[in-house]
Amino acid sequence: MKKEEEFLTNRLWELGDLSYTRGIPAATDFLNLNEQNIFRGMEQHLGYLNYRLEGGFPVAERKKVFFYPPEYSDTQMQQYVTEQICYLYITPVAPKFADALTHRDFLGAIMNLGISRSRIGDIFIQDTSAYCICDRAIGVYIQTNLRKIKHTMIKAELRDSLPENFQIPFKQLKGSIASLRVDAFIAFVFHFSRSQAISLIQAEKVFVQGKLVRTGSDSVKELQIVSVRGHGRFRFERILGQTKKERLYVEVSLYQ
Repeated sequence: MKKEEEFLTNRLWELGDLSYTRGIPAATDFLNLNEQNIFRGMEQHLGYLNYRLEGGFPVAERKKVFFYPPEYSDTQMQQYVTEQICYLYITPVAPKFADALTHRDFLGAIMNLGISRSRIGDIFIQDTSAYCICDRAIGVYIQTNLRKIKHTMIKAELRDSLPENFQIPFKQLKGSIASLRVDAFIAFVFHFSRSQAISLIQAEKVFVQGKLVRTGSDSVKELQIVSVRGHGRFRFERILGQTKKERLYVEVSLYQ
């Protein structure tokens, strides 16, 4: 076991035991896909612990693990999550003259404030603005200190939630695949050959619902999210039917 993996595993056990023995909730920093996969590998041994993964949005990629006492109600747990996670709405002071800011621009400007990546969740771009999910304490700091991204003057507003109608931009794809195997989906969505899709899996770059995929024959279920590091992520929405050649006609949402 690598030192980083051992440290995370010990930290997860420490927080879980803290919550269980002291009767208080506890949370990790935001975990990336590799770190979530380490946690998933521990799940079968966590029988006596109560936990949930939250990223601030149903399809968020980066997530925290929240541990909570057995007597905690859903309302109490949701209140604790709200106390830990906030949403920064970052927008140009003068949108008409703003640079074309990318995810990298927003993240880079935030990290240049001396903030660790683990304190920041997903960042969703909307036109020239962005929503950044982050630790609440860090959110206050960013709101106070972030004033400029590239050549664009910005303002940051701290919010408790995303707008009700908020949606991550996505492209709807429809097409036929031979089966529900994960390699077939990757080839279809990203226009790869099957061998290219398998190479990505062998390079440990493919995750389904935050769990590392080790073989292309693993199947994808409806509404599951597939993340391919370096290429993007998509959600398998549904099977629309079957072609005359007995291929499956499916619908997929590719997040932009």
